[in-house]
Amino acid sequence: RQGFDAGWADIERARASIRRAWQQEHYLMDPHTAVAQAVAEDWANRDPKVPLVVVSTAHPYKFGPEVARALWGDDSVPEGDEFRLLDRLAQETSVPIPGPLAAVRTLPVRHTLVCGPGEMAPAVWQAWEGERA
Repeated sequence: RQGFDAGWADIERARASIRRAWQQEHYLMDPHTAVAQAVAEDWANRDPKVPLVVVSTAHPYKFGPEVARALWGDDSVPEGDEFRLLDRLAQETSVPIPGPLAAVRTLPVRHTLVCGPGEMAPAVWQAWEGERA
């Protein structure tokens, strides 16, 4: 416990981190990294002599709607086609959509089952049995 600490950031602080990173550094940040950045800033304010590293492990386009809300506000993200939203992010930030994520647009839909929480276990077993057959 002596070498570790923890922190947290709510959605508004995470969005502010995303927005600030874009405005100041032209770095498009994902929400997970934004939380880490906010917590790192808290730590740096408490003890500025401690070196800090924030490592990003996710691509912001995996969280396109949330990144768009951080950059442009809640009303800027209409319900519907997330690929159109990724296209807008790419156009307005000049950050390209990663190839594997862009390819999803043309892949066939493999799973179409929709069920409620109480139906999940039977649905999973049924799907598994179907794949084994």
